[in-house]
Amino acid sequence: MRTGLRGYLALLLVTLVLTAGAAKAAKWSPEYEQKVGSEAATEAEKVYKVAADEEATKRLNEMAAILARVSDRPDVVYTVKLLESDEVNAFSLPGGFIYVTKGLLADAQSDHEIAGVIAHEIAHNCGYDGLNRAEKDQKLFMGSLAAALTAVLLGGGTERVNAVLQAGEFTRMGVLSHYSMDLERRADRRAVRYLCDSKTYNPVGLLTFMERLAARERREPRQELGIYADHPDSSLRVSLITGYLEDADVEINRRAVTKWEPPQVADVEVDGVPVPTLSLWGSNLLQTTHAAGAASATERLTTAAGVLREHLAAGLEAYEVDVEPGDGSAQVLLRGQPWLTIYPEDVRTGGSQPLDVARQVAAGLSTAFAKERLDRWY
Repeated sequence: MRTGLRGYLALLLVTLVLTAGAAKAAKWSPEYEQKVGSEAATEAEKVYKVAADEEATKRLNEMAAILARVSDRPDVVYTVKLLESDEVNAFSLPGGFIYVTKGLLADAQSDHEIAGVIAHEIAHNCGYDGLNRAEKDQKLFMGSLAAALTAVLLGGGTERVNAVLQAGEFTRMGVLSHYSMDLERRADRRAVRYLCDSKTYNPVGLLTFMERLAARERREPRQELGIYADHPDSSLRVSLITGYLEDADVEINRRAVTKWEPPQVADVEVDGVPVPTLSLWGSNLLQTTHAAGAASATERLTTAAGVLREHLAAGLEAYEVDVEPGDGSAQVLLRGQPWLTIYPEDVRTGGSQPLDVARQVAAGLSTAFAKERLDRWY
């Protein structure tokens, strides 16, 4: 997306130009950091339009305040602004300025994911990453890339921008990307710690948000994603974040921080006859007309769907599904607890037994879990 490239280039120019001479400053005085950040924020808001959404802005700032208190620099007061942009994007500037796009809010599936992004940006600020990176990059890129950035920021023609970018592409990709990855690893590690210490936000949200970005890169490797457009290998970052969560003894329950479809009960025609059917994520688990003591088969399956939903919300995985034979019946177990009893009346295929049907239910659950994993990967 051209908007992602333009926004990134313009903001890097802002940081490079406004931190010229930064090496002469102390590492780094609060006054200097605030001055640079304020000037950069002014320039950034000439590129992006700030959204007039008081409710969303208040929510973002409340998140930042909670996370700031447990960060490495709890004295910093953060100002978070929402931008009128469909990009999935977020960035921070020195001095506690954080920007989040409407596109990111629309893409995020929970406050935990949004908090994960904000924690990541706070981590960058705590490491003085913007100032340190600008100091290093200034000497590397005040030539061809800086010219391209200036052209983009000042509205230069497309041909001019492309020509300068092509001239400096080898250096940009060879040095800047490597440097970015080091910063991202450190910021991700710190963000997980901040989220854990907040006691408010689930750090798994950072993982699921990054997993979706990595999935988009796998599906559309040539498309710029906006957020972290210059940061290489999102799949590696996903792996590293997973390790950080495991080191912190965090249960990785993705359903706790994302949107997911609960089990469904609906009539499905079988040989022209509507049959109540319990399904999960497109996988039919059980079709039966047997009420088994309930008011109807539909009510029986609806009750089973509710119990299954509770287990799924708690993080149920395929290996926690088991089958146990009974006296003329069979039982499907979830995490060792009885869930669904299969009776002879549930058998719809000649020659099958309740245990066969129970195994089919378990296989259907396994198929649903496999689909969930594939959806997350791709």
